[in-house]
Amino acid sequence: MKSQMKAAAEMSAPDLAWKQIIERGYVIAGSPDTVVDRLTELADTLVREENFSFRLAHRLVQAAVAATGPYDRERMIEHLQRLAAEIMGRPLGTAIEVLREALDAEHFVKIRNIPGGPAPKTVLEEIRTAKRETEEMGSWIAEKNGQQSAYRARLERAKAQLLEQVNLVKPKEGK
Repeated sequence: MKSQMKAAAEMSAPDLAWKQIIERGYVIAGSPDTVVDRLTELADTLVREENFSFRLAHRLVQAAVAATGPYDRERMIEHLQRLAAEIMGRPLGTAIEVLREALDAEHFVKIRNIPGGPAPKTVLEEIRTAKRETEEMGSWIAEKNGQQSAYRARLERAKAQLLEQVNLVKPKEGK
């Protein structure tokens, strides 16, 4: 069973693979969160590049999404540029390539390099930290296991000493 978007894209270009359909911007594929993340990045780009307020940038992206209908990256950008001129009273100064990049999943991941973010460099740092902490915990556990084993031996010696003392002072029977 094919999605409607894939079927429509295949009708206009039947030789395209699903990966090519996504790469060419015919669809934003993924979970709803993935789609929202990319549209949010487009709005964030407008905030950074155009000095729009966060609210205005999101309003503009929402209007572009509504005007675009079935997703097409190039149509989305065209609508965004047209609507910016209508809503803002001026054209966007942001390069088209920057707008395309804002809608690119790889770009979205790469620029999220804050702690806990998905950027490869950040993820590798988190993995190194987790490995180091795991080794430290393993050493701590080994130390505690050693202490526990030594404690058992100390308890056995103390028990033996107490039993020996009890046997020494034990009253003799028959007296």
